[in-house]
Amino acid sequence: MELFKISFLTVTLYDVADITIVAGIIYMIIRWLKGSRSVQMFFAIIFLFIVSLIADWLNLHGLGWIMSNIKTIGLVAFFIVFQPEIRSALINVGNIGMGDLFFKKQKGRIPVDAIIAGAVELSKRGLGGLTVIEKKVGLRNVLESGKPLDADVTPELITTIFSKNTPLHDGAIVIRGNKIVAAACVLPLLQNPGLEERQYGMRHRAGLGIAAETDAVVVMVSEQSREISISYGKDFIRGVSVKELKSKIEYYLNQ
Repeated sequence: MELFKISFLTVTLYDVADITIVAGIIYMIIRWLKGSRSVQMFFAIIFLFIVSLIADWLNLHGLGWIMSNIKTIGLVAFFIVFQPEIRSALINVGNIGMGDLFFKKQKGRIPVDAIIAGAVELSKRGLGGLTVIEKKVGLRNVLESGKPLDADVTPELITTIFSKNTPLHDGAIVIRGNKIVAAACVLPLLQNPGLEERQYGMRHRAGLGIAAETDAVVVMVSEQSREISISYGKDFIRGVSVKELKSKIEYYLNQ
């Protein structure tokens, strides 16, 4: 269906729909990358793409040749630079519940109160802690980096694991259902987290890293400040109260 025509330009309903879809995709990508260093790189890619279109339109062969070579290299660079974001996006796309039809995990009810009590006790004792609560996205690679436990979640066990000089105090514990399935797990670090290095160390960067790459809920206890923080996706809330911690954990688990 032709909407209007201006000399050499004809605009149809399909063109309007095409432009709207492309604009919507670009908008969602910008929102998705907002707050990260990748957003500037994305705008640079858009700029190069526009220059390439102008070169083709005006038959600028020299500029067009340069841009075509840059696009070839840029395609490879795109997947390298945006690898964490692409991996996160693919996980979110796959996390639509269809896998539950084929792979059903036997899980008990997550003992939120025991997790909170453990975090509070760590805070009182000035012990650092990192608790990862698995949801739909499997954490197999993380589990393989730690020591298997398959133990009931209790405040006493959480406190014991993260006590200093114990073999399992380094790393994170992973909770699946009502079990601590592994301890001393190594998590991916969040790159360029925008946090004060003197105030937040490797524990918080690791917690933010696994939260950004999966749908896990992460509870962090700072050894220095004794603050309890929670992270989910791009959310990071520091210094939460017990009431707020319970509310946030339950809210994120239901997302």
